[in-house]
Amino acid sequence: IKFAVMSPDKKLMAYAKESEYNVNRLVVRDLELGTEKELLTLEKSRFEYLHFSRDRKFLYYSLYRNDNVRPEIFLIPTVGGDTEKLVENVDSTFSVSSDGNRIAFARYNEQSEHARGLFILDLLKREETQVYNGINGEEFYDVAFSPDGTKLAISGAFSNDLSKSRIALLDLQQGLLKLITEPVF
Repeated sequence: IKFAVMSPDKKLMAYAKESEYNVNRLVVRDLELGTEKELLTLEKSRFEYLHFSRDRKFLYYSLYRNDNVRPEIFLIPTVGGDTEKLVENVDSTFSVSSDGNRIAFARYNEQSEHARGLFILDLLKREETQVYNGINGEEFYDVAFSPDGTKLAISGAFSNDLSKSRIALLDLQQGLLKLITEPVF
């Protein structure tokens, strides 16, 4: 079992189950009733990074499918049903804003050998916006919205020495990236 998450109202839990035969399952458990529902069963795929919607009606998840090098982000109703692909070519974890209207993630820039960018998907309009263009060899590992949605906390490597991880804050209104920790080896 991996990537366990709890719904905001603490009534549901979701997690990924991996089997030894390369079959992976996405499961939602009702914590009050003690019942489980298998939302998806996939072969040669790997679930990662789960998030509930604010109203717990949907589950966001990233998925490595078959031989894809980069995961995609999907949405599925917690009662089961059709999935919707939201984002492809993701290069980090992802974060859902506290208002439930945006997803933040990093993406590798295929036009530049070492550049990555930070993006936000507006879930209401289904439109992506690049909020930071990593042009100095940055690598972004994890992203998380601040509770008020005005900043992104980012862990990654922010210099040409990619062995040194740091934490930074990106002000989404001003577009300014501020390093807040010293390099960690």
